[in-house]
Amino acid sequence: MKKKIIGLFLIFGITATAFTQEYVTPTYKQWVTKSADYMEQNQLDSAEYALNQAIISDPKNKNNTWLMTSLGAIQQHLGKMDAAYISLTSALNKHPESVFILHQRAGLLMEMERWNEAKDDYNTILSIDSLDVEALYNRGVLKLEMKDRVGAEKDFEVAERHGEFSPYGLLGKALLQRLDEEWEKAEKTYTSVLKDYPEMTNLYLKRAECYLHLDQLSKLSADLQAAAAQEFANPMYYFLRGQLRLKQFDKLAARNDFKKAQELGMESELLQPWIKKAD
Repeated sequence: MKKKIIGLFLIFGITATAFTQEYVTPTYKQWVTKSADYMEQNQLDSAEYALNQAIISDPKNKNNTWLMTSLGAIQQHLGKMDAAYISLTSALNKHPESVFILHQRAGLLMEMERWNEAKDDYNTILSIDSLDVEALYNRGVLKLEMKDRVGAEKDFEVAERHGEFSPYGLLGKALLQRLDEEWEKAEKTYTSVLKDYPEMTNLYLKRAECYLHLDQLSKLSADLQAAAAQEFANPMYYFLRGQLRLKQFDKLAARNDFKKAQELGMESELLQPWIKKAD
């Protein structure tokens, strides 16, 4: 969430620059300023309302494209996926070749599991910039989802070759290593990425899975602790912690973790064998 909120402030920076270039009504500017203040306070419902009021107050304002982009990101955070899609699509209708907005909508579509549409957006991005390594990585992930491993490998390879200052090429390599159960290689790749990009805390959970398979329990425990604050609503977190607790002979705690993973949406078919082991 932090990364996307930073992105929202970037959008408001662009909008603020636009304010200096053309006249905006005091009411419009007031609502935009309120929305930025609400975002800083993490009051996203209020920020959404303020942005809507700004757009309603001056529906023909050229800045509305960026307000709609911000609105879509906020709505995505609030779980209003259909509304977010409408907002981002409206913004793209004004700027169909905006790579920034295309990335926003493609990420939303991936979260909505609308794989083909997300892939179309990444294809559009890559038709504009063939070396956009983030788009290459995400399209590679989608190709894997569609059982196109050869295509995914090509995208990851290009991302790694041209992503000297980006983690995405290595992330593609690590994903393939995990799929091939090359846990030691995957662990080293994630460790390399985390060394250069310590802010990518979402990788702790992925590296924790490697440590589980390598039976390195102290490192597994450390990564789970590092991931806890961010991944408290992720069923994989509880699934991995449950397996750790089984290895520590704490069946009751393990069973509770597996049940929590089930409550958060993990497939019962995957969890049942582990729940039985915790009986």
